[in-house]
Amino acid sequence: MKFKVCKPSQVRFYEDGQFRRLSDVARQEGAIAGIDAGFYAGRPETHPKGSIPCGKLVINDKVVRPAADSSPDGPTDGNYHAVYKKGGRIYIDREIPPPEPGNPVEWGIKIGPRLLEKGQVCKTSINDPRWDVRKGEGPRVVIAVKADGDIIFAYHQSATLENMAIALKALGCVEALNCDGGSSASFYDADFGINVGYKLMPNFFLMMPSRPEGELPRGDEPLNTKGIRVYISPSQQPENMGVGDFGTEQRRMFELGWLVASELSRLGFQVKISRPGMTLKEIDAESDTWPATYHMSLHSNSMPKDKQGQGRGTEGFHWPGSVNGARVTRAICEALALFNPGGFRRVEPNASLAEIAAPNAYCVYLEVGFHDRQEEAEWIVKRMDFIAKVIAGAFAASVT
Repeated sequence: MKFKVCKPSQVRFYEDGQFRRLSDVARQEGAIAGIDAGFYAGRPETHPKGSIPCGKLVINDKVVRPAADSSPDGPTDGNYHAVYKKGGRIYIDREIPPPEPGNPVEWGIKIGPRLLEKGQVCKTSINDPRWDVRKGEGPRVVIAVKADGDIIFAYHQSATLENMAIALKALGCVEALNCDGGSSASFYDADFGINVGYKLMPNFFLMMPSRPEGELPRGDEPLNTKGIRVYISPSQQPENMGVGDFGTEQRRMFELGWLVASELSRLGFQVKISRPGMTLKEIDAESDTWPATYHMSLHSNSMPKDKQGQGRGTEGFHWPGSVNGARVTRAICEALALFNPGGFRRVEPNASLAEIAAPNAYCVYLEVGFHDRQEEAEWIVKRMDFIAKVIAGAFAASVT
């Protein structure tokens, strides 16, 4: 997933009545990034001739364009949600608010589906049968709001709406709205030379330059941690060597484990982590005696010697029949897979691994990526701090 973070003051809505490429508009306006801002209603004629944007548009409290009446059922945006800018902040809500003297809506448009609402995955909107984009994987562009008010433009080349929502919550977003998908999805990032989307589109969200890029989003929304205790058990396998500068699995997973522990503690969870050199029997006993609510095992993966470098992707395991273990393991793996260059491998029940069978807690066994595959080994080493945030964020999103 590619994403860009900014302040609300940097976000501009752009529509000039024409269908244009995002990259052309962004360069013309001096934007550092952008996404297209919503679906258009096709006509019998070939796009863009005869096509118009679907959702209601408001500029400075005036309805510039009502919902497109492009179907026998009437206006097409009855299932849409709104994103609007008012009082210097950007909001995502069910509707664009009515005029208010002295505090106008600078701009507002209705699009969808809504992916996050008040920090939770908005399954009601995602699963609304009126959306023909709700199922399957595909390109997505999304605008999202963090708890601190910062804005995220995000793009993924192949994700379900629900996976996109989980990934954005892991990045600290509390509100998110799908803008477009498929071949129309457009994302532009001048800093990294990214230009996705070739279609002519009617409107855009532009990110204007204002300040240097800051740290990655941290996800500071308040959570109900419910006294949950997480025991983290990084790999105790110093003999497993990765490619390049990876070093040993034990070293890298303990580095990751300490970062995950720090993130989970910051989010309000009680955390304990094992120590290098402990036996599995000692680890299980410490986890059970504490006692842990969740037992999280952290590993990097590898293939047999005759197939080195051929494996790819994030995978996870849980105890058979464990509803909580399965839910959390899948949530974390699917979130990591959106960023892992190897993608998603699998999530399965497993009763044969001692680290899953022995602890009394719900077990979440993670194989973050393959350390014998160059691109995944480099990803783990170079993005470790970010990976820890994704793991902690996806854990929090799936248990709270």
